[in-house]
Amino acid sequence: MTHRGRRSTVEEAETVSLALVVPERMRPPKALSAPARKVWRDVLAGLPADFYSAIDAALLGTYCETVALNAEAARRLAAEGALIEADGRRVVSPAFRVFTTSSASMMSLATKLHLAHSSRLTRDAASTKASASVTARRPWARDTKG
Repeated sequence: MTHRGRRSTVEEAETVSLALVVPERMRPPKALSAPARKVWRDVLAGLPADFYSAIDAALLGTYCETVALNAEAARRLAAEGALIEADGRRVVSPAFRVFTTSSASMMSLATKLHLAHSSRLTRDAASTKASASVTARRPWARDTKG
């Protein structure tokens, strides 16, 4: 026999099946270079899958390209040095300028994306850590009592 009238809340709950929704990690945009895609995957691997949304993709992509560019500049600096010969004189390597500029951009973007440690601290947690460090014994301090 079929039930007539509205169903009770208990009857509704019995028929509702709960599905576990696992958020999917954002995929790197196709426009990213191969090194930047690796950075993208490395960054997202260390975060919850729903940490960023699609609206963050452009900023995250810029961060990843900047990290890749910084790594390339660091490799060139290691190979060539900070000073190079140009027109018979020693000048600052263009790789050095790229390295310093991209480092500053990385730090700024990391803070905006909450990747930097300082951007993940709340004001109260930062205050607690600061006051704890004042009373903590310094590693270089000697014990004067003994």
